[in-house]
Amino acid sequence: MSDTNEGAHVVIITGLSGAGRSQAANVLEDIGYFVVDNLPTELISNLVKSVGAAEGSRSRIAVVVDTRAGMDAESLDLALIDLHRDGLRTTVLFLAADDRVLARRFEETRRPHPIEAGSLFESISVERAAFEDVRAGADVIVDTSELSVHELRDKLRGAFADSVAHASMRVD
Repeated sequence: MSDTNEGAHVVIITGLSGAGRSQAANVLEDIGYFVVDNLPTELISNLVKSVGAAEGSRSRIAVVVDTRAGMDAESLDLALIDLHRDGLRTTVLFLAADDRVLARRFEETRRPHPIEAGSLFESISVERAAFEDVRAGADVIVDTSELSVHELRDKLRGAFADSVAHASMRVD
């Protein structure tokens, strides 16, 4: 994280499909973040500039990025470099869950996994492997396997309500 522009904070919400990114986005929106979902990582810097984060017109922004838009560790790193160059404080929030929990969530919602790799468990495995570097570089990691929606909300409010997140913070 960079602390050069204390007034502006950009949270990148990412993680495994089914782990709770949408719920996290809703929580951050509820506590005052301007939230954009499913944005290609190449457009993050442009979005942040267009909404005036560096100038202070929107000081708290959260962007959900994931496999739907082709996100990978390299593209995320490039986006973070751009944000840091602009003096913006950033936090990468990574949401994860056990394979069995992710599979159950997909089965309950009857939505297809965004990665088509044979079985549902194969799709989850491919995505997990692709996100290893992203997870390793995240500032905040939340495992949602055993969390209710309310418990997740409480954890995220505790971590982000004051727009203060600490590097390498683990929220378990």
